[in-house]
Amino acid sequence: MTVRRHPNSPYWHYDFWYRGRRYKGSTKQTSKVRAREHEARLRWQIEHGQDPFQKSPLISELLPQYLSWLEINRSARHAQRTRLAVRNVLNRMRNVKTADDITPSKIENFKKRRLREVSPFTVNLELRHFKAFLKRCVKQGWLTSMLVMIEQVKTPGRGRLVFLSESEATLFLANLRTWARKAARLILLSWLSGRFSGTSVF
Repeated sequence: MTVRRHPNSPYWHYDFWYRGRRYKGSTKQTSKVRAREHEARLRWQIEHGQDPFQKSPLISELLPQYLSWLEINRSARHAQRTRLAVRNVLNRMRNVKTADDITPSKIENFKKRRLREVSPFTVNLELRHFKAFLKRCVKQGWLTSMLVMIEQVKTPGRGRLVFLSESEATLFLANLRTWARKAARLILLSWLSGRFSGTSVF
């Protein structure tokens, strides 16, 4: 662990390699002791996945990678549903270009905007898809950690009867396994007789 002072600078500079990448720059310290502390702190951050020079990944790069992974590892139907859900979230959060732009306040703003358009059920479904997107990015090493905690919105309590719209019923059925989908169709037909007749839901 060494730091050096350049002839034309009052500051001490660091210059070291880690996993094939060179880190070089000024410590902004005139004291050699402080400069060594600065370098040690910088090394520790880099070795523990907190590289201060690492640029936040672009969403425009992460999303295609994730969708490509889905196409290989999940069904075409699941990949299509996920693509739509994740884009619904991103489009309503606004001004999200990099992973660091995904903040708790933007998640909450998405919930407020989306609840004016669809039911809490649909909002929660889209949030689950979005959370799965971020988790997979971490597992694949595209992100170093989960960026935000994503909480579900509250849903109507017991005793209150809530009807799904045709699009929500379609989305609900599409997210079930084959055996569960058959049972759910039977239940919906029994309880909502005629409500969705003649549609593609059944």
